[in-house]
Amino acid sequence: MFERRLYFHVDWLLLGAVLLITSIGLAMIYSTTYVRLPDGTGRPGREFMTQVYALGLGGIALVACLMIDYRKLAEH
Repeated sequence: MFERRLYFHVDWLLLGAVLLITSIGLAMIYSTTYVRLPDGTGRPGREFMTQVYALGLGGIALVACLMIDYRKLAEH
């Protein structure tokens, strides 16, 4: 199902830039929503975990879209 030629046509520079910007955004959300508890421990806010889950779902969607050959869809 996964064709090797699709792997070579991925714009790796663009993907790397998106991952870099995403990681910077995650760091900003983490530092902004971090909650320090009275016992000295802390945890990130709910928004951080929501963003991490959304990134995971987006990554799964990216892989799924890479695996589908659009020419096969055009034939149908």
